[in-house]
Amino acid sequence: MRRQKDIERHYLDEARLAATSVFPGGTFEPSERPDFVLSLNPRALGIEMTELCQGSARAAGARLRYVLPEARRLYDRRPDAKPVFVNFALAPNLEVGTTVKQLSAGLADFVYEHRNHYGSFSWDEEALPDGFCHIAEFSPNEDGRWFHSAGSRTELVGPELILASITEKNERLAEYRKATPDVWLLIVNDLFLGAGEVCVRLDEIARSTFDFGFDKVLLFERQPGGSGKVIELRRAAARAA
Repeated sequence: MRRQKDIERHYLDEARLAATSVFPGGTFEPSERPDFVLSLNPRALGIEMTELCQGSARAAGARLRYVLPEARRLYDRRPDAKPVFVNFALAPNLEVGTTVKQLSAGLADFVYEHRNHYGSFSWDEEALPDGFCHIAEFSPNEDGRWFHSAGSRTELVGPELILASITEKNERLAEYRKATPDVWLLIVNDLFLGAGEVCVRLDEIARSTFDFGFDKVLLFERQPGGSGKVIELRRAAARAA
């Protein structure tokens, strides 16, 4: 939980730097519902945050981080296993249902088979285990070290995914307003996210309108390195009673 709050703080600070004329000055204190609160006179301002991403792919990416430690554990249990340097990349589009257990076992087997003849192996040059696009294995300088780089792709999405994010948070707006009467929603589109990463056409989003009850909804398109652009989303016209 602490790590997630640190990430949210980082995103908020970067968004404020990217749009100094949009955000008021002062210190936003961490909260829960909403995520941050800025004390203002006479009214406080709350900021609720959410990430714009493909949730299932994001969750799968987090799950796959367990492949490295499990594969190394399996390798170290083998007879005659010796320290090696290993760097591998998972395939960008793993088959549905591929498990951490399957990937870990395949990697451990491959590393063990190549522990005495090193090299850098790609899927088009070597019969790699299912789910991998690259495995490198070399003699270590000291202890064996294993590294992991994740293959991923950025998917272009439209206003529908943004609306889904807004709708989910809108359902909790009454709860947020118990802490502070004014609440903004900050949607972070991190273009350096990795698994689950998406991008939008900002000109299309700027022309679109969205139903929301927040006082303001902002989209922060975060570029690699922390720079980026903040746009305010337009509210759909109120329907006639």
